[in-house]
Amino acid sequence: MRSALPRSVAFAALMLLASCQQDERTLAVASVFDSLAPGLRLGEPAAPLASRYHLSFVPYVGYADTTISSTNGLRALYLFVDEPLNSESQRPSQSARVLHIQLHYTPDQATSLRQAFSAHLSRHEEWCYIRGDEARFSVDYWPIRHDEGVLLSARVDSARVIVLGWPAQRPDSNRTDPHPCAHAA
Repeated sequence: MRSALPRSVAFAALMLLASCQQDERTLAVASVFDSLAPGLRLGEPAAPLASRYHLSFVPYVGYADTTISSTNGLRALYLFVDEPLNSESQRPSQSARVLHIQLHYTPDQATSLRQAFSAHLSRHEEWCYIRGDEARFSVDYWPIRHDEGVLLSARVDSARVIVLGWPAQRPDSNRTDPHPCAHAA
């Protein structure tokens, strides 16, 4: 009769391996984001980062600067906080932490951002999102944890900024086409 111990040990080893891979992917994302905006970390106190980056209070979000004009194409930085901000005047407390980071770039940076994340996170999904008004968005998604990853979104045929968000939810398959926009019908 075979022992159940080896099977349970194998299961535990697989779970540990999956956990380590997720941690490695999270560290890789943090490394890329650190190269784009040094010192920004999820879970860090938001107020000191807002001060360091000269971010202003933004209702319902936390902090942002939408007037950045850097040589690397960064145009805006948003720090979403972990507290509910339910009114125009409700400011984050000093204990508020960074829940979500969003960076806005000029469209010419899309390729270099894709390359940076793909170099660190090889598994990558491409989607085409078509909004109700027929506007098309190229969406790149690097999964990190179950249904959570890094999202790069750029409007197709537009000079508008591209948005890089972390963490982000997996694109809704009911609202996206799992193909690059260049191949979408």
